[in-house]
Amino acid sequence: MVMKRKSKTKTVTKKSAPITHHERLERLRIMVWAALTMTSFLIAFFVSQIMGSGMILPFLFGGIAMISIMLIEALFRGRVWIFEPGFRETFGQPDISYRILLFSGALLLIMESYVLIQSLMR
Repeated sequence: MVMKRKSKTKTVTKKSAPITHHERLERLRIMVWAALTMTSFLIAFFVSQIMGSGMILPFLFGGIAMISIMLIEALFRGRVWIFEPGFRETFGQPDISYRILLFSGALLLIMESYVLIQSLMR
């Protein structure tokens, strides 16, 4: 029986260039636009529910709010946050789809519970 020895050479990883101040600001801008897009749906949804606009209209208003924020971003920046290279790398990770599924499932359960409670109270 022959035992294999571990290699004593170390793998050298390439260090990336330091992030400049301009790149940090651009990443922050992208994250702000992403947060605005995501929260606009929730805000429009809950405001229209509070105003008593039925069952389907809050989802429609939330979608319109998200699309309008993305259109405003496209007008101001000339591109949309979801097509940036950083997000492409993030969404390319193997377990990100599972995380998004869990988050959106939990969010959907919260929204559905709110709609059911509102419909039972009427």
